[in-house]
Amino acid sequence: MNNKKIAVCISGHPRTIGKTARGFFDLFGEDIDFFFSTWDSCKGEQAENKLKEEGINLKAFEYVSEPDYSYHELNILESYPGGFPDFFILSQWYGFKRSLRLMLDYEEVHNITYDYIFRARFDLAFDTSLEELFKLSSDDAINYIAAITKGSDQFFYGLRKNMIKFIDFEKWLISFPEKFGTQYGYFASPLVKAFVLDNNIKLNNVLQPIKVIRATSGSARELREARTRQYIINNFPDLSNDVWVGDRSKMKVSKPAPWDKNYTDKFKSMFMTNGVES
Repeated sequence: MNNKKIAVCISGHPRTIGKTARGFFDLFGEDIDFFFSTWDSCKGEQAENKLKEEGINLKAFEYVSEPDYSYHELNILESYPGGFPDFFILSQWYGFKRSLRLMLDYEEVHNITYDYIFRARFDLAFDTSLEELFKLSSDDAINYIAAITKGSDQFFYGLRKNMIKFIDFEKWLISFPEKFGTQYGYFASPLVKAFVLDNNIKLNNVLQPIKVIRATSGSARELREARTRQYIINNFPDLSNDVWVGDRSKMKVSKPAPWDKNYTDKFKSMFMTNGVES
């Protein structure tokens, strides 16, 4: 591990960075390079100062305007009538793409190439070590940690050649209903796994503890569902009675079956746990 060049690319909203910055330093130390991209509206959080105050080696960062995805969001919502599609994830992965591009620009300017890339959100707390993460990882896979909330898209890592494929993830998400049909649903974490498998890369579930630090109290699921429904009412009122109706937790929500290792033997060899085929 000592000879590996590692980049950490962070995106999302830094509202909890004051609580999590120290944890990033404790996990990665002062010698690993960090990059982040977030929104103009977040400048007041001063994420760059809070990271640097903890000793983080921040190489590049940016605050950008959030893109307008309303056209694509409408297409996704209309593709899943009666469903609960996570149409709002496009901007999330735009942010990750931007942070990856910051890293690629830095590589070009400084004539270096990173060996491993970590994707993270600002709001994560860790109880592991970098040594343990590499011990349980596989170079053949995208290695991810599932948070207590069961989400597996907040933190993952792998070889550079695999991780930079996520630059195209946004376009893949937009094309998903047309390419694969709508019978499998449109859900955030499974879509990440589907993208990895569609690129013929294995998935390795690293069993280490990770938590998402919330800025407000209450159920994260309920808060997100309330924001989603209000967003639909505000921006797509004609669809407010067609999608995201009812209690999602009590509904039978179909999984994206082709990407579930329990669905067919075809994909079982693509799933690993702690670096070993599961």
